[in-house]
Amino acid sequence: MTKIELDATKYAEAMAMAQKTTANVSAYREFTGSFISAALLTRIISRWDHKGNKKFYKFKQFCDHDLSVKGDSWCEELGITKKEFEAAIKKIGFKKGKNKNLLTKENAIVWYYTDNNNVTWYEFRREQFNKKMHEYLINKELGLTTF
Repeated sequence: MTKIELDATKYAEAMAMAQKTTANVSAYREFTGSFISAALLTRIISRWDHKGNKKFYKFKQFCDHDLSVKGDSWCEELGITKKEFEAAIKKIGFKKGKNKNLLTKENAIVWYYTDNNNVTWYEFRREQFNKKMHEYLINKELGLTTF
């Protein structure tokens, strides 16, 4: 395969991923109650899948930590502020070790925690997501409140 063919293949894959992400954000917006939470959820699911359904780390913002990479933080990737990120993650996640969470640990579709090295790890709870999405779709069909 030539470089041009390889670049075209990568471009096609990127475009397919962008279209899928856009469709998911639209579908998840009402489910999560927020456009930013929906965009964050699609990125968490994508990264979870890419990492083989294993927890992964990502920084909220670029910082001087050895593992932090310029352009790879949540805020940079999504083009949002720290405050917007914090509001979005609270709508879908439960922070382990924290007393004040909007969601219970059982109801959250994302669990996250910061380790002793100031690295935040994320776990997508696919089974809980499927359950909550099923409940949401039934409630929507019945005209009841959502997530």
